[in-house]
Amino acid sequence: GYLHKALSTTLEFIIESEKAERLELPISPELVLFYITQDTQRHPLLSELKSGGFRVTGRIPTQCSLSCSLQGEIVVESSALPIQSIDIHLLRLESILVGDKIVSETSVIQTTQIADGDICRGLTLPIYLLLPRLLTCPTV
Repeated sequence: GYLHKALSTTLEFIIESEKAERLELPISPELVLFYITQDTQRHPLLSELKSGGFRVTGRIPTQCSLSCSLQGEIVVESSALPIQSIDIHLLRLESILVGDKIVSETSVIQTTQIADGDICRGLTLPIYLLLPRLLTCPTV
């Protein structure tokens, strides 16, 4: 029963200190290159997008410090339809182990608009995202 469970547990916690007190450990500058086309989408698309297509490419770092901004870039190479806006959603993924299954729930933490209106094709747009300190935590 309940009284026969272990009386010890392991808990991870994170301590934040001033930059002057921290050891300078460089963050890996690895970038992931991505592309988005009508073929990479899992949700239903408008028939105009399916026939005319679109291609968006970009790059974004795989790691960043929570005290710094997330920076990258995005390029709309082609689109059959005019673009209304480009938004980036920061999602929180919470997972717990229930028996032998992992149950996950995703929720939107922040939405940042990168562009408003139809943008020039081939134009590199910067991504500059400030992470909300109270709603994000590191993945270890």
